[in-house]
Amino acid sequence: DHTYEAGEMLGVYVEIYNLARMAHQTEYDVRFAIYPGFDDDSSMWARWGRRIMAGMGFGGQPAVAQTFHRAGSTFDEHEDVRIDISKLPAGAYELLVEATDRRSGQQAAAHTAFQKREASVAGRE
Repeated sequence: DHTYEAGEMLGVYVEIYNLARMAHQTEYDVRFAIYPGFDDDSSMWARWGRRIMAGMGFGGQPAVAQTFHRAGSTFDEHEDVRIDISKLPAGAYELLVEATDRRSGQQAAAHTAFQKREASVAGRE
């Protein structure tokens, strides 16, 4: 349900297809950015569009952003990462994942919303 409790890591699995190879090697960048979510009833596409614009510098800054440069040997690669969201306050967020093939320049992006909850009162002592 894309809801995370305080203390949980945000798990992200990404598959990247059709990378260009030169001398049996691929190079690509993967960027993970977390933006505060919107509390309105906009469509998913409208929210996604706003996040893409923000990611390009036309709006708010991400709460968390990290880019990884990777090299591989196959046309298809994958990333399986855990992102520490412990410093984020409870609320709605949107994750934007962007992949850029450094050889061909092609880009792809994926987006999803998630919630972070406060620790339950029963868990506090």
